[in-house]
Amino acid sequence: MDTISTVELSRRLGVSLPTAHTLLDAAGVPRVGRGYSRSVPVEVVDALIAMRGVTPRSERSSTELRILAALLHAEEGLPSARAVAVRAGVSPTTASRAIERLVADALLQDLRHRLPGSLRVVRRIEVMTFMWSDALTRAVNDTRLPTLR
Repeated sequence: MDTISTVELSRRLGVSLPTAHTLLDAAGVPRVGRGYSRSVPVEVVDALIAMRGVTPRSERSSTELRILAALLHAEEGLPSARAVAVRAGVSPTTASRAIERLVADALLQDLRHRLPGSLRVVRRIEVMTFMWSDALTRAVNDTRLPTLR
């Protein structure tokens, strides 16, 4: 049976060691005592990655990477910050703030217009990939989003 250490798990998930231990407790991986390395089965690692997603280290925050990855996979863009948040696995407030930063940095385009004869505003958020550096492109491509339920 293949296993990794809790330290390696925390690196792969991009979380702190205490958070990794909390996730392992919830997954039912037994503790072995202070000072001993906890072995994490690869199946548990795969399940945690699917549940939480993974973002590599980058010049952009993990939230921004998740949002860019979610939009990159949505060919027509997404209709709202809430839809982006659901797909990226972040809260709507966090998504809105990150979208504002990405629009200000010209990495996203937020298109809004009123329907003729209506008070309803139509919105579509699209990715502006031609503005990306090679490092950002690699980071977004390496980002794994949480599995939708």
